[in-house]
Amino acid sequence: MVPNDYRLEHVSLRLIDRLEGARRSFGAERAPAEFRRIADEMLLAATTEYKSVALEDPVAQAEFLRRELIDTFLPRYTSVAIDMTSREARGYGLGLLADPAGRVFLALVAAAVAFAEFRVGGARLGITGVALFGVLPFVPDIVAYVTRRRHESNLQAIVNDMTRIQNQRDAYATPTALASEPLASSQARPHASKESQ
Repeated sequence: MVPNDYRLEHVSLRLIDRLEGARRSFGAERAPAEFRRIADEMLLAATTEYKSVALEDPVAQAEFLRRELIDTFLPRYTSVAIDMTSREARGYGLGLLADPAGRVFLALVAAAVAFAEFRVGGARLGITGVALFGVLPFVPDIVAYVTRRRHESNLQAIVNDMTRIQNQRDAYATPTALASEPLASSQARPHASKESQ
């Protein structure tokens, strides 16, 4: 078996961590080329390291990693990353309301609705006014949180697919190759780390 650090899903996870740190630096037009450059650098480092520690012939796994990361992982990641960067740049779909001035505006709208309900409803503040006053100023934070969670879920789905691809490759390895490979120390499934905020 291939040591865990050099399995497709683990290399993919390390690549996601590196790419997530850089994705906001590139616009949609530059991102694919820059992501490819970063992936090539990481692949070279991972395969060079793997070749120095592998007990069996490392060429097949190195070629497998390159093919799957460049042809399968990278297009999916690029699509998800460009979409997330675009959402962040647009204030998660809220535009100017996500800015500090927009938050002040939302607070003023909530206060105006609460005041109107107070005036119309007498001394008792209506439930709608209280809900709006309590929630409306935080709508940008709620939308940002939900969007980031969806992005993390998309990244985890990519990692899960890389695990399946590696497992399928291992399942169809020749019996002689399996007998000569050392056992992996753990088969724990990696999880995509939370995006740095």
